[in-house]
Amino acid sequence: MVDSLFNSDGSSRLDKLQQLFDRDTINYICKISLTNRRLEDRLIWKGNTTGCHSVKSAYILEYWNNYISSAWWKHLWKSKIHERLKIFMWKLANHGLSTTSNLLSRNMNLDRIAYVHGCASVESECHVFFHCQVAQVIWFTMPWSIKWEAMTNKTFEEKLSLIASPSVLLPVHSSDQDNFFLYATILMEHLWKIRNSTLHDKISFSLDSTMAWFTHRFHEAKKAITNCNPRHVMPTVTKSSQVIQNFHKCIWIHSDAAVKEGQSTVGVITRNHLSEVQKIRTVHFESDTFQKWQKLMAFYNPYN
Repeated sequence: MVDSLFNSDGSSRLDKLQQLFDRDTINYICKISLTNRRLEDRLIWKGNTTGCHSVKSAYILEYWNNYISSAWWKHLWKSKIHERLKIFMWKLANHGLSTTSNLLSRNMNLDRIAYVHGCASVESECHVFFHCQVAQVIWFTMPWSIKWEAMTNKTFEEKLSLIASPSVLLPVHSSDQDNFFLYATILMEHLWKIRNSTLHDKISFSLDSTMAWFTHRFHEAKKAITNCNPRHVMPTVTKSSQVIQNFHKCIWIHSDAAVKEGQSTVGVITRNHLSEVQKIRTVHFESDTFQKWQKLMAFYNPYN
């Protein structure tokens, strides 16, 4: 024990120290100032800053030990992809999608075990997003021609890490990693939509329409990122009365849209400076072409 190296008055026992340590270490030990209080040794829990064990701290410690590396999360949250894609990837990485494997792990009784595309495999995240025949075709037809067949030994978490940092295992140049990550997240979200459409709406998978949609969606997302200005500087006004006067002229516009099978619904809510609703308006229209979107936006005026 440590107390065997010191006398009862707190002075060091040089004979003991010389048997165990070299001269430099002994000099450092002798410089240590000891407390006058005689305290008993006790166990310290290293799982938190208080030193006291709790079920919560043990759970958090075990949870993070089995979690995807923090580098994946830093890459995801700092990326410039759409927030909806970030939430989808967060849910996917946390095994929050309603795949058969996730539902079975929660002791749910299921009538369907095999995957919806006719595969004999159990519907797991690895199968749905990487190894299903539909997923393999789509991954291979993307600009980087990704083939996951040689990486069946990789876990789902390791595959997600490869998407964020392709390294030498995927044919993605370092200068093209942002484009690859954007395309991959769009692809994985659409794979889940294909699965749901096949399962619930009985819609057959079409590679031509899927790839055409991917191309449009990718260029649309790239344009949105390019045109995005994260630093929105408000104009400086010196007179407080002018600020109040301009603020009273403001109308806040909140909008949202839903798109399905070429039919879209746009909802717009206008509020005044007191957050009072001034008008609510919804519009239903066909949105299968970009020209129809432009025509609608030119015609529609939320102030009317």
